[in-house]
Amino acid sequence: MTRKYLKISVFIAVLLFGGFDFSIQTNAEHSQHVFPKRANYYLTLNLRSEDIPALARWDLLVLNIEQQALHPELLRELRRLNPRIILLANIAAADFPGHMEDVPTVLPVRYRIWREGLERGAREGWFVHRANGERVRRLNWPNNELLLNITDDCPAVNGEIWRSFLARFIAAEVIGTGLWDGIFFDNTWDNVSSFVGGDVDFNRDGAADSDLDQKWRSGLTALFAETRRLAGRDLVIVGNNDTTAYGAELNGMMVENFGSDWVLHMNRYHFNNTTRRAPLLNIVNANTDNQGDERDYQAMRFGLASALMEDGYYSFDFGDRDHGQLWWYDEYSADLGRSLGTPSSSNEIYPYAPDAWRRPFEHGMVVLNGTTADQVVPLGAEYEKIHGRQDRTVNDGAIVDEVEVGPRDGQILLNTIKTLPDVVYTNGHFVRFLRPSGERPRHGLFLFDDAVAGGAQIAYTDLNGDGRRDDLVAYRGRLSVFRDDGQSFFSIYPFSVSYQREFSFGLADMNGDGQRDIVVAPESGVGAVQMYNYGGEQVLANWFPFGKKFSGGIALAVGDVDRAPGREFILSPRRGPAVITIYDQARRRVGGFSAAGKQWRGTVSLASGDLDGDGQEEIIVGLRGGPSSIIKIFRSSGKQIGPELRVPASAGSVLDLGVADVDFDGRPEIVAMTSDAGL
Repeated sequence: MTRKYLKISVFIAVLLFGGFDFSIQTNAEHSQHVFPKRANYYLTLNLRSEDIPALARWDLLVLNIEQQALHPELLRELRRLNPRIILLANIAAADFPGHMEDVPTVLPVRYRIWREGLERGAREGWFVHRANGERVRRLNWPNNELLLNITDDCPAVNGEIWRSFLARFIAAEVIGTGLWDGIFFDNTWDNVSSFVGGDVDFNRDGAADSDLDQKWRSGLTALFAETRRLAGRDLVIVGNNDTTAYGAELNGMMVENFGSDWVLHMNRYHFNNTTRRAPLLNIVNANTDNQGDERDYQAMRFGLASALMEDGYYSFDFGDRDHGQLWWYDEYSADLGRSLGTPSSSNEIYPYAPDAWRRPFEHGMVVLNGTTADQVVPLGAEYEKIHGRQDRTVNDGAIVDEVEVGPRDGQILLNTIKTLPDVVYTNGHFVRFLRPSGERPRHGLFLFDDAVAGGAQIAYTDLNGDGRRDDLVAYRGRLSVFRDDGQSFFSIYPFSVSYQREFSFGLADMNGDGQRDIVVAPESGVGAVQMYNYGGEQVLANWFPFGKKFSGGIALAVGDVDRAPGREFILSPRRGPAVITIYDQARRRVGGFSAAGKQWRGTVSLASGDLDGDGQEEIIVGLRGGPSSIIKIFRSSGKQIGPELRVPASAGSVLDLGVADVDFDGRPEIVAMTSDAGL
């Protein structure tokens, strides 16, 4: 059997829009973070335990450095909940709160810096002064921070200058805790005069310096190098500014207040993704311009789509006066997978300028309107809009081959579904997708592979563990398995050549050898539960869970539903009462429950999957016995979770179940398959 791969949409996109060699550098160390890469610049001191599960959803967190002293246990919990999360400690490189004497318990880390460095004989020498001897404070900023002398002109105290002390402290007392992945240096300016004026006397000679900006840049460059030398050459260091300075010294920059000058920021962002030190950790931080409108979906989308033109992380919050929000958006849950190319514009513009831009991804397409007028963008193939819960005027789930994008806006589009990997479905049947709440995250559709007979049961799944999907086909009682290149693994009649009906399937690694086993039972009549490996070897002796004379067919699923080691068999009579029985791998009964009333009779279908993301799979039961089918979700204890879900189907229609993550949010949805579309 020949596999058909559908890459036409990406090819057409390149033809329509033209590609440019943006030479985006891939961050290999954090390549496990698929797009969109989500960051939160979360500087609040009041880190609460109840917020940790929400914070753990982000891929990268920039947290106040004080958390290592105030809440080290919460940092460890973040790491436990999300082992792939990146935690960066935020500290300013050269400005400091003006009143530290009264805050030993509020800012314990900065208080230690004050006590151990700035107060012990160096209080005046390490601060920046005016020519008249006054301390320099940052202009036009509410916190009125004092500026510290990062330059070579800083006077040494006990053989140490400010930046050397700070680098040593960070290496030993911050990175040395093992709580952080790196440092986020705030206020990594490429000049100092814009922030404090020109009257600056670094060398304390009583006269304003003429080359203060160059001294400032040299001092910061030396700080980054010294910190890396002491903490390890692989230390991740990220800065905060829109400058092109420090290209070789920093792993990335955060462009704060992104979009205020979109063309400038986009080209600086591109510079960051092509010039900074590997591994790259660049961040786009868009916001509400300190207005606090969480529902400014257009501003959020515009920033996100801009970030997705390159390989950086994206953050959206209140603004530069308050970085401490837990705002989560529909688009954050739309897993686009890997990027499949560089950005391109409709008018073949380069570098970034106002135009309609787009970039293809493994699971979809991102479209960006960098102009101040509506743009209709042809897509070259059909895509599906997100089924949103927030801004449904944009994310309405429509199938489109062109999309209208408003001024300074963007959209994430998903590939339309062509097949269902890792799900057994009947060729030509109608497929619906349901969340446990009953919401429909994607459009329903008829699935048909014209290389396979109509009515055949099909699964595209990796059976031999080589990372490539093989083909399983069951038709008129014959089970055939083909390798990904079309070579036959085996073809058998599990229940004799006289059995011409459908099978119940379970596909999972049941014995821990890294390969999926094929568990199969007859959907009607008499027959045993059997299990085969990908080579066709029967690895489970014929098993008659309801007795050798039972003739009602068997519904089955396999999954880890009780947190015990290994996966379980979940079985029920296909026709009859909805009595669910759970067996361990030794075929010992370990649980069971009734999914319907004692008098209920009909057709049962089963599936299992971790629908709520808690690490334990739920049991999904389909009940067909009237004008509509009902789906219920249970714990292995028999406790029902959530509402009953109704699936319309005409008389005589069958119902089969599966699970698949069709909206790419990391959690599977229920796949309900019927022989027709119903009412």
